[in-house]
Amino acid sequence: MSIWTWKEGSVAQGVAQTVRQVVTNPAQEAVSWSAVWLPILMMYSPVQVVCTVFSLSFMLLPASFAAALWVGGLAVYYAVTLPGAPEHTGQHRANMLAALALYLHVLNWCEMLLRDALELLINVRCQQQFDT
Repeated sequence: MSIWTWKEGSVAQGVAQTVRQVVTNPAQEAVSWSAVWLPILMMYSPVQVVCTVFSLSFMLLPASFAAALWVGGLAVYYAVTLPGAPEHTGQHRANMLAALALYLHVLNWCEMLLRDALELLINVRCQQQFDT
C-alpha cells in the first residue's frame, strides 16, 4: 500500500468503505478513480506499449527483418508527420498549410530549373546545328 493512499484504520474497514461507495454511487467513484489513475495511465502506457512491441518484434522475427521493419516504418512515420507536427517541432498546432506552401514552392523552383535546363539544351543544340 502506498504512503499516499494510507489512512488511519484497518485495511478491511477501508475496503468495506470503498465497496459501499462504489455500490451506492458508481459514477462518482468512476470519476474519482479516473481523476487519479487516468493521467498516470496516459503518461506511462504508450511507452510501455512501444517498448513491448519493439521487444516482441525482435524476439519473434529474424533480427534483420525486424530492424528493416522498424527502420522502414519509422522513416515513413517521420516523413508523414514531420512537416509542422507538434510532436516533433514543439509547436502547439500543426501548420500543414505552411508545409504545403513550402512543398509547392520547392516544386515550382524545381520546375523552373528544369525549364531553364531544357531551354539551355535546346539553345546549345541549335547553336551546334548552326555552326555545322
